[in-house]
Amino acid sequence: MKRFLTKILLYSSPLWISIILYIIIDPWKVIWNYDNYTDIKVNAGYRSYKLLTQQDSIPYNSFIVGSSRSQQYPIQEWECLLADSDAVGFHFDQSGDCAYGALERLENLYTRVSEVRHVLLIIDHDFLNGITPPTGAQFCTPWQMTKENDFLKFQLTCYQFLFSKNGLELLLDFGEVKTLLPYYFDERNEPHLVGKEWALMCDPEYYYSHLILQDFYKLYPRDTVEQIGETIITSKCIELLSRMQNLFETNHTEYKVVVSPLFDQIKLNPLDKNILDSIFGDENVFDYSGINIFTKDTTNYYENSHYRPKLAKSIMRDVYK
Repeated sequence: MKRFLTKILLYSSPLWISIILYIIIDPWKVIWNYDNYTDIKVNAGYRSYKLLTQQDSIPYNSFIVGSSRSQQYPIQEWECLLADSDAVGFHFDQSGDCAYGALERLENLYTRVSEVRHVLLIIDHDFLNGITPPTGAQFCTPWQMTKENDFLKFQLTCYQFLFSKNGLELLLDFGEVKTLLPYYFDERNEPHLVGKEWALMCDPEYYYSHLILQDFYKLYPRDTVEQIGETIITSKCIELLSRMQNLFETNHTEYKVVVSPLFDQIKLNPLDKNILDSIFGDENVFDYSGINIFTKDTTNYYENSHYRPKLAKSIMRDVYK
């Protein structure tokens, strides 16, 4: 028996060593407390949570909510467009955000801040499809903001991600153009993509054809005839969105909902748009999907998934005009 246990310990030693190193090194900055969380890589929602709670003395009362696409909406410009001189904005985003995750984080947000005056909610097809708890280290809701409050489950997810391809790329800072095109986040969780913007200003053609991806235009062709997306809003999604709207109304939050102008130019199905209008009010829902003046210019995009701040600024001006 002793010999058997010794073998088990011996064979499992790499696992225990990796777990111990994970706890000590804390590569994702999700175990120990730190003075600076702007460089968190693995979970944008965790970065949002830690930056917000770390700055209790700052009266944040206005929040831009959504996936990484919502990061491109400049806070300072948004504050100027709001009819509220005391608005203090913050990016409250999560990678691959979805209806379930956004509601979960918003419900928690209202318990943590004294007031939520304004919300700018950025959604898309993926957001509306997300009606179950988000999974994966990059997308799951931070354990402090879930009803389960399961620290160990969150840590296990982050630990497992360390040994994936995407996890290794994040850890070692390679893959795509992370090193070539640097960026950073400030204390309001706003990204500053200085490398990408500089490269695009210098030579847009080189950026799209060589720097981010060979043959970008060939790999992501766009139809000249607008395609209508399939209906995606289910009864469960309606429940989640209705709870979100009720949260806004109950707390007297002024809100706007923006359907993102995605590179694929697929138009949100009119039936889904009608549902959004019925929940949030058609005066609060702005649909920029499909082929329009915002999506026609390919230089409005960093790649086929994210658009640039200049496009987000145009949208905000249109929403708050």
